[in-house]
Amino acid sequence: MFIFSLIALVSAIFSVYISISIVDEIEQPIAVLIALFFLSLSLIFAPVLIKLLITIVLLLIQINYVQRYYLLERNRNQEPGKANAVS
Repeated sequence: MFIFSLIALVSAIFSVYISISIVDEIEQPIAVLIALFFLSLSLIFAPVLIKLLITIVLLLIQINYVQRYYLLERNRNQEPGKANAVS
């Protein structure tokens, strides 16, 4: 099963590379859909430990993104002249 997961993952990476290098408006979404299909196959065939690691990484990325967005909004809503003030 792990071999099938690696084959699907390599195919997904190759499809993403092709979709980035294609400039046509029709072929690019098709390549992205193929990449998503192979990525989902990779996740289906992956062992439980790899799925757990992927989930942890995605959660950490999301938490970091939410924190940055909160800080950006907080800095945007501050009054002028109080850039370093803590409220």
